[in-house]
Amino acid sequence: MLGANHEMCREMLWQGYPTDSRGTPFQKFWQRVDDQNDITPIHQWKSFPLGAQPASTEMLVLLIRGQLLERFPNLSIYAYPLIGTEKRPGGASPPVPNDAQEMDPNQIVLPVMHGT
Repeated sequence: MLGANHEMCREMLWQGYPTDSRGTPFQKFWQRVDDQNDITPIHQWKSFPLGAQPASTEMLVLLIRGQLLERFPNLSIYAYPLIGTEKRPGGASPPVPNDAQEMDPNQIVLPVMHGT
């Protein structure tokens, strides 16, 4: 995103567009559910390494391509962390009925973006 914004500002200057090159013409890349921008305006960034800006957060992006999603467009797919040497998310394999460790709903993080 930084490179695309830098080059767009250079292109606007080259085309004679009156700009001070502090703009951030591209603030969104992903189709976010929360309608937030992916990056803050670049002229407000501090002297930190790339990826360490105060507003940047780590995100896991799962790209899934398949007919299942075409057939069921409202399907939600979740990633669940494995703890230690677990073979499957949330508990024993095979699952034990009424196990408190089985897929803890408190660990669910709702998606912030989607795409088609």
